[in-house]
Amino acid sequence: MTIVKNYYRLVNQPRKNGCRCDRKRIKPVSPLKINELLNQAALNHANDMASKIFFAHLGSNGSDISDRISKTGYDWQVVGENIFWGEVKMEEVFEGWKDSASYFKNMMSNDFKEMGFAHVGYYWVQYLGKIC
Repeated sequence: MTIVKNYYRLVNQPRKNGCRCDRKRIKPVSPLKINELLNQAALNHANDMASKIFFAHLGSNGSDISDRISKTGYDWQVVGENIFWGEVKMEEVFEGWKDSASYFKNMMSNDFKEMGFAHVGYYWVQYLGKIC
């Protein structure tokens, strides 16, 4: 759980202070809260990719993010997914997502209020959500 908490601190820093992305200034937004159901959904997808040795937003059984998150019982209004593959440190994953305009937009979106995060082997998954 320590890696999860440390990752939340990394993500919430630019949310708290605002930042630059694609030459645009992004205003500060409210911090994300840890959600155990999103953590579980992220872990399930990371385990699926690691055990079946693939890397994709689509699960090995054809599931998409909405399927995987709904399966945990998370009553979502909006969800987002960031995935990463590599034998790297957590800070490098964060920087990789920060360097991707679409992934960083997910992390900085005020539409999302909660986050789940998991790391299995070389597979990293971040889920963002807002409940109904």
